[in-house]
Amino acid sequence: MRRRRLYGLIFGSGRIQSSELRRRALEQGFSTRTLYKALKHLSDAGTLRRIVDDATMPPRVFYETIPRRPSGSVNLERARQIVENQWSPRKERERDGMALAFSWFTNQVALVILDACGQKDERQAQKYLDVQMQTRLDRYVHELFRMCFRRRNITVDKVPVLACVADSFLTEEEDADDWLKRHAPKWAKTYIERVPIFRTEIPVILMLATDKEAAIKEMEELIEDIEARGFPRAPKRAGFHII
Repeated sequence: MRRRRLYGLIFGSGRIQSSELRRRALEQGFSTRTLYKALKHLSDAGTLRRIVDDATMPPRVFYETIPRRPSGSVNLERARQIVENQWSPRKERERDGMALAFSWFTNQVALVILDACGQKDERQAQKYLDVQMQTRLDRYVHELFRMCFRRRNITVDKVPVLACVADSFLTEEEDADDWLKRHAPKWAKTYIERVPIFRTEIPVILMLATDKEAAIKEMEELIEDIEARGFPRAPKRAGFHII
């Protein structure tokens, strides 16, 4: 999507002067207003630093990404290494309880979408869904957040229990590759072979896209985002073949 492409442009630039970043954004079709809205959002989120150089006149403004690990990435890797005998009964209860809460929420989302699909037309279905998101689902999201926030300091071997819960819902890359081998359309093979990471996103893109052109656009933006972050191109995968 456009937001992901814009964020990829910002994060792929390292430290860059504001005027140069604005020029690159305009070349890719983003307005100055859209760019600065994204910069403010990232600065407020603590992932981007705004630097003013007063040594020149007029002062120069730079933006620089703040190095930090992707949220949960290291914790998820450690979570996979934790053996069951390291869990105390209390922490195991908290982990299983949170996992049940997230599973229940997923069920509620599915039920809301199912009810929306039962409306007489797409416009009515979208209206029903919007109401449910603003009332029923919004309340559930805030309740899940409060539940997790109260337990944010519960850890096992320095790994937050919540990271272990998140890991349990993570789709394995092997499962994604298996789905792609069996179900991906032949025209998608060229794009799939260019994706070295985040391959679990491709089945989602193919399922959610309204048509072939929309899916291609989403995959191209994913590839641009990956390359903007400095990841190498995907190597040829032995035995990877789409039927």
